[in-house]
Amino acid sequence: MKSSMFNPLMAVLIFNLFVFFGADVSAVAKRTASLKKSPYISGNITARSVCKNIMTSCGKSIDKEFLEDFYRISSIRMAEAIDAEMESAVKTLATQPGVLRIDGATAVIGDIHGDYVILKKIIEKLSPKMEKGKIQNVVFLGDYLDRGPSSARTIYILLKFFNQNPGRVFLLRGNHEVPSFYHFGEGLSQARCEKAFKNIDEDLLMSFFDNLPYAAIINGETLAVHGGVPRLDCFKSFWECGKPKEGDKNFQIVYSSLWADYNPRGDARTPNTTRGIDPFIISYNDDCVNLFLCYLNERYGTNLKYMIRSHQPHLGAWFVSPNKALFSIFSSTLDARNYSFYRNPVVALLRPGSAPRLFEYKKTF
Repeated sequence: MKSSMFNPLMAVLIFNLFVFFGADVSAVAKRTASLKKSPYISGNITARSVCKNIMTSCGKSIDKEFLEDFYRISSIRMAEAIDAEMESAVKTLATQPGVLRIDGATAVIGDIHGDYVILKKIIEKLSPKMEKGKIQNVVFLGDYLDRGPSSARTIYILLKFFNQNPGRVFLLRGNHEVPSFYHFGEGLSQARCEKAFKNIDEDLLMSFFDNLPYAAIINGETLAVHGGVPRLDCFKSFWECGKPKEGDKNFQIVYSSLWADYNPRGDARTPNTTRGIDPFIISYNDDCVNLFLCYLNERYGTNLKYMIRSHQPHLGAWFVSPNKALFSIFSSTLDARNYSFYRNPVVALLRPGSAPRLFEYKKTF
């Protein structure tokens, strides 16, 4: 399903068409009122429909080449806006270590996957709480692109939120923020095929991927990662591998954690064949979580008790392991596995001295 929200840049498009064709605003309003108000409307169809309504109101015939060119220009402007925000974000990310340390009341957001509508609503709900000091930090667990209705608008408002809140909003790396996945994986038919993404600075996007931290320690008690426990023989170097680029020797350590799945029968050694045949992609169970956290505590003097991650869409968009050590959340309305929609994406709130608490984003947190 290819769909997206009404493009914010469409206002510029409409205004210019008003001027160009001398349209009757009220007539256009009546024609466009018939469009569905659902946020999940095809961006291309909506753009063309608005153009058609304006031109029909003016008694003009439809020039398909004109519409294509106008929509292409709006996509270029969107790409330029993304590049500007991304350039600023990369400068900040380059100063951060691979494993962050964050203290204070922290909201944690799971996979977004191009779900612009939900991300916008989550940010709107978090912002006043951040201003009042009720929430000090926000951590995103990765997977910002692909699958959902609009990767371009999603990454734009995410980067803007990050840049507007330095030292308070943190972005972690997900398995979709890997160059090879973007070029050859599912992203090839999704984010890369959006018009705006065809015009962005791809080298800058790859730099953004490579500079993302891959883990965070929150309040000294909770390890935040995208996938979870890496392969058993990667434990030793997990904390010390920096921010390796794809192709570097230590990248497999990060890669293993980004792709890891929770599975009650997993052992952190056997390849997870449900995600292919890569020997570094494994699954892990509760015992593996405990072993990994205990290893980090013993080696680095931490006091980790919990792990919070995303990566897997669970029924109800959340999952807590039987031993209450692993918390898994999914914050997109889109189930990445079967393209169905959740009603209640989940966010987590982490306060010092407490276990993570999970909330549906519509409710108070």
